[in-house]
Amino acid sequence: MKASFGTTFGTTFALPLLFQHIFAQSCFPQNDVKVTFFGYPDNSPPGAGIAFTQCGRSLAGGTGTHDDPISLATATQGDFAVCDIVYLPWLKKYARYDDDCEQCGKDWDNGRQYHIDLWTGSTTVDGGQTQIECENSLPGGQQTIIRHPANDLDTDTTPLFSNGNCNRKTYDVGSSPSLCAGGGGGGGGGASSGRSSKSSNTGSVATKTRISTSSTLLSTTSQTRTPQGNQGCTWEGHCLGKSLVWAKLSI
Repeated sequence: MKASFGTTFGTTFALPLLFQHIFAQSCFPQNDVKVTFFGYPDNSPPGAGIAFTQCGRSLAGGTGTHDDPISLATATQGDFAVCDIVYLPWLKKYARYDDDCEQCGKDWDNGRQYHIDLWTGSTTVDGGQTQIECENSLPGGQQTIIRHPANDLDTDTTPLFSNGNCNRKTYDVGSSPSLCAGGGGGGGGGASSGRSSKSSNTGSVATKTRISTSSTLLSTTSQTRTPQGNQGCTWEGHCLGKSLVWAKLSI
């Protein structure tokens, strides 16, 4: 719902934009976020293409620092804004929303389930089946995320997957709300996601049509996404070339 008020001079202001400006940087934990992983071999098309290139890079990537967050995909109709930066406490990495995820969108429409899909690499190398199996074993599942984190939290820049090596290391970061102590949101908007203790959950890639049909994959449901313009998508994960202009805040 959009509300407005007028000044004595007849000027009208949009309240959602006003509140968005005031509250955009508030740090807070978000519980029960579904976390999955994707990378070069199961992106669509295979590679490092992303939907939103206005955030500072043209390809998926990142090392996990605030200045170089890993790519994150999520529902375009959810309440993340494109380019939001998030912190992942159980991985000690920052991530940024710069790609879309259709399965995440379906989860959002089905009871507003938060679902984020995290980039495992690489911008140039297809890790093949080994990388997909790594994604299925990474610590995902249901996590607690922290929105609008400070820009100086501890980071681990070890890649989640590189040269056949799968990094499943997690951290016990204590109480998630404590990550907002002293004020969050320094250096830019965004959310941070994570669990307050070491996770025993394993992740999986978002439901999609696989490049490989190996029986070892945890997710085997085959789905097809309707092409967007002249950029076709063969699975319901990420769609290269989809452009959206949207502002978010409902009152």
